[in-house]
Amino acid sequence: MTIDMSGNWWKGSEYADVEEYLHKLEPGGYPVDRVVQAQCACNGTRFELHVDQEEALAKTVSASCGRESFVSDSEDYWAEASPHRVECSCRHSEYEIGLGLWLRDQEWVR
Repeated sequence: MTIDMSGNWWKGSEYADVEEYLHKLEPGGYPVDRVVQAQCACNGTRFELHVDQEEALAKTVSASCGRESFVSDSEDYWAEASPHRVECSCRHSEYEIGLGLWLRDQEWVR
């Protein structure tokens, strides 16, 4: 499926749409060289997402088992964060999540 960009919000129906979105979005102004799909230790791939956008912090909660995982070094700063649970305008609160990475000098940096 292709992302539907006709309304105020982009809409997708499968994980491949997440990858396409991140490549087009270029988070932080950086091109995305690789997208890594989030997967819980229980093999689940659907998550609640909690973010503090101002501080660029994120935490996932597995929809399958409830396990919490922090993105990158978010756990180090979480106690001071003001996170909120991401909820789509269509009222969905579980997502397939991908992390877009930018490669510089053979190291993932963003």
